[in-house]
Amino acid sequence: MVLPADITTVGEMVIVDRSGRDWGQVPARIEGRTLSRRLQPGMPQGTYVMRWRVTFTDGHPATGSAEFSVGATATGARNPFALRVTPAGVAVFYATSAAVVIGLLLAIVVQARGLYGRADNHREGSAH
Repeated sequence: MVLPADITTVGEMVIVDRSGRDWGQVPARIEGRTLSRRLQPGMPQGTYVMRWRVTFTDGHPATGSAEFSVGATATGARNPFALRVTPAGVAVFYATSAAVVIGLLLAIVVQARGLYGRADNHREGSAH
């Protein structure tokens, strides 16, 4: 894992499964901004959480976590940023967009008639 600044010390780096078992094989390793840890062989398919606590070279501490999946679960993992687009959704989008554009055009026409209509009335009134 690459962090935003050089790391001086690691307080913790665990990779745990749902039962809480740490799958890290050796202590975490630091190389500049990179934090890594070798994993035990034979990790079963499933979801894991990686948690870390480090200190950067400027002295401030940082903590974080990330969830990941191994095996078949990984292909079905939910992505919170995934967008599902369906033909019906596209049709609704286009229909809504068209309605908005038509509404804006009508508003422009109404405003233009009001402005130019007043100008024409004003000219007719000044001619008398």
